[in-house]
Amino acid sequence: MLVGTIAAATAEAFVLGVKAGVDVDAMAKVISISTGASWQLSNQFPLRAFNGNFNPGFMTDLLHKDLGLALDLAAENQALVAMTSLARQLYEMARAAGYGHDDYTVLLKVLEQIAGVEARRK
Repeated sequence: MLVGTIAAATAEAFVLGVKAGVDVDAMAKVISISTGASWQLSNQFPLRAFNGNFNPGFMTDLLHKDLGLALDLAAENQALVAMTSLARQLYEMARAAGYGHDDYTVLLKVLEQIAGVEARRK
């Protein structure tokens, strides 16, 4: 749940920032020393997404499956997990675009395509 939702929020924030004219490296530096810091931002995004390298560390298909398991558990326990549900829908978009076997950070690419910008390192 946390990997999927944190990565989705990270991708979304960087696409918005770039669309608004902020440099990826500058944004990453500021966020990484603030309360928005995360393991995703410190490790996965610089290693993969910001460089356009979506070779799988953990495939989008597997994260999508895991988010589905979390949703099933939540339904069994009558728990609200709205962010997990939305994150799963976003990863479903990545799968529909043919990125199921790519690293889960490929969600950045999907959101970039929708926004018409590229949130990558220069």
